[in-house]
Amino acid sequence: MGFFYGLWCHIEALKIFRQKKSLIFWASLRFITLIVLFVILSAIAISYNREVLQLLWLKPQNYFLVILWYLLLFITSIILMFAAGIISYIISQILFGVLIADHMSILTERIVAGKITNPQMSLGHLIFLIKQEIPRTFIPLITTSAIMVFGWILPLGVVLVVASVLLSCLFTAWDYTDLVPARALYSFKERFGMFKKDILGHLGFGLPFAVPFLNVLLFSMGPVSGTLFYLRKHKDGASKTTQDLDSLSQPNG
Repeated sequence: MGFFYGLWCHIEALKIFRQKKSLIFWASLRFITLIVLFVILSAIAISYNREVLQLLWLKPQNYFLVILWYLLLFITSIILMFAAGIISYIISQILFGVLIADHMSILTERIVAGKITNPQMSLGHLIFLIKQEIPRTFIPLITTSAIMVFGWILPLGVVLVVASVLLSCLFTAWDYTDLVPARALYSFKERFGMFKKDILGHLGFGLPFAVPFLNVLLFSMGPVSGTLFYLRKHKDGASKTTQDLDSLSQPNG
């Protein structure tokens, strides 16, 4: 579909939000879930920052060393908060993100296509979705972390850091465009194959997530944008989808 098609999906998603006000509630709930988890885990992590540092270095008695110790305590707190952010993201994605994002995707598919792919949410179906979310969450984290580590070791640091950002954008995009095929119970191999066939489109979809503050908004509306991305490209009746999207911009009679 192309690079600009990925960007287009975010713009068209705004029309869906105008049509279905309940999506705003679910998008807000998804964002609040992440924030609450981050605050709770950060509070727990900071409350134990002294204990963590004490395991590595007991608080010295020397005045100058005490200053250095408190500096390391501050750095330890930042590291623990960073770890809390990653853990809260993983938990929200694997557990709460699956339910909320899938529900937002269902609402979007009902509006755009007039039907829902595998609407019955059985226990087995839920377990399948959670299992599929695990590699989708951990593969990007492991891959981008490995690239950034090599960036510190090799003389291609800047190039590898840019590569890690682009790779993170690609996997972030796939996390949202994969909602419908995951609900259809396609295997991980099949869905990854779909992803590889449209790298440029996913890059256009994912690059806005690298923009500070804008990514906060896109995190909440991502399930809607990603569902549009998939429906427009993979579903039958693409012309009908386009007509439906155009009709969303018309005032309700």
